[in-house]
Amino acid sequence: MKVLDIKVNENLNITDKLAACIGYFDGFHLGHQGLFKQTLKAARERSLKSALITFDPDPWVVLKGIKDVTHISTMNDRKVWAEEMGFDYFLVLNFSKEMASLSPKSFVDELLINNNIKYLVCGFDFHFGDKGKGDVAFLKSYAKDIMRVKEIEEITYLGEKISTTRINGAIQNGDLELAHTLLTRPYMMKGKVIHGNAKGRTIGFPTANIELTDLYVMPKSGVYVAKVIIKGHEYKAMINIGHNPTFNEVSHLSIEAHILDFNDIIYDEEITLYLYKFIREEKCFDNIDGLINELSTNVEYTREYFGE
Repeated sequence: MKVLDIKVNENLNITDKLAACIGYFDGFHLGHQGLFKQTLKAARERSLKSALITFDPDPWVVLKGIKDVTHISTMNDRKVWAEEMGFDYFLVLNFSKEMASLSPKSFVDELLINNNIKYLVCGFDFHFGDKGKGDVAFLKSYAKDIMRVKEIEEITYLGEKISTTRINGAIQNGDLELAHTLLTRPYMMKGKVIHGNAKGRTIGFPTANIELTDLYVMPKSGVYVAKVIIKGHEYKAMINIGHNPTFNEVSHLSIEAHILDFNDIIYDEEITLYLYKFIREEKCFDNIDGLINELSTNVEYTREYFGE
C-alpha cells in the first residue's frame, strides 16, 4: 500500500486511476466499513486502484483550535487496517487553514480530480470546503463528467446512527461491549510499561503500570476484563483505570494491568490493551484483606468471561 501526503498546490502525479472513499475514519467502525466495502468493490469492478483519503491533523484542531483531541484509533492503526483490508493507496490530506478555506470547487479540483479520482464514495453527511459549504449534491453536480460519486446512506444499529460520537460515549460510559459491536473489535489502546510503586506485588496481584503513547478516548474509572499483547503474545488480564484510592491515591489517572499467569519483568516494553467488559467501579477498601478478596473475585470473573 502506498502512503502519500497531499498538500494544497501540490501535484503528486498519481498515474493510477482511483476509486476512493473520503473521511476522517476514526475507529474504522461499522459505519465506515460500508464506505470501505463499496470502494473496494468499485475498484474491482471498474479495474481501478483503491484509495482511502483521510485528514491529518484532526480537522477540529485546525477549525476550532482544540488541542489534545482524543481518538478511538491512531493514524498508524488506520494505516495498518487499511492495508489489511486491501487498499492500494492511503492518501493523507495535510489539513491546514489554507486547505480549510478552499472553496468547494477548488477542493474538488485540487485534491480529488487532480489526484486522478474517478469514483468517489462518501457518507450522506460529508461536507467539505470553506465553512463546509460543499456537500454530496455539489460533488455529484460539479464533477459528474469526471468522476462517479457514490453516496452511502446512514448506517444504524438498534435504530441509532453508528458514529464515532456514539462510540466515544459508549467507551466513556464503560459500555465496552457496545463499543466492541460497533467497532467490530475490542477497544484498543497502546502504551509502554513504566515503573510503579510495586504495591500490588506485595499482596499477590502484581500489575504493569502503563503510560499510553497517544491521546485515546478514556473509559470511565473502574476494573475491566481485558487481554494484552506483549512481545507478540496474548494474555488474559484485568485492568484498573483510576486513582488507586486504597493504596496510594494519585491525582492523575493511572492504568494498571494484572496479567493472569504471568510474572515476567516487562519494564519499557510496548503493550497493547484490549478492553472487553466493565466489571465494577473503582472503590476504596477499609483494609487490605477486603481488597484482596475483591481482586480474587474479579480475577475469577475474568477467567469465566473467557471460558475458563
